[in-house]
Amino acid sequence: MTLIAAELFSRYASRFYEGAETADEIVDAIDLVAFSDALDIVAAVLAVLLVRKLTVMQGERAALGALPVERPTVSSQGQ
Repeated sequence: MTLIAAELFSRYASRFYEGAETADEIVDAIDLVAFSDALDIVAAVLAVLLVRKLTVMQGERAALGALPVERPTVSSQGQ
């Protein structure tokens, strides 16, 4: 979700920068672009943390080994 928000904000900041004409507008646009870059960094860090957590969870699951498959027992009562 953070990656999507960062991308949308980045597009907004880029369009604002492209439309800036005065010095004040350019400064404001650069501030938005800098904030957008910071948001991208936060999103990337969160993505790395998620991948690390998933990797740990997969390692824990793999350490349990294969679960035994229960085979149906054949009963002599039905024959």
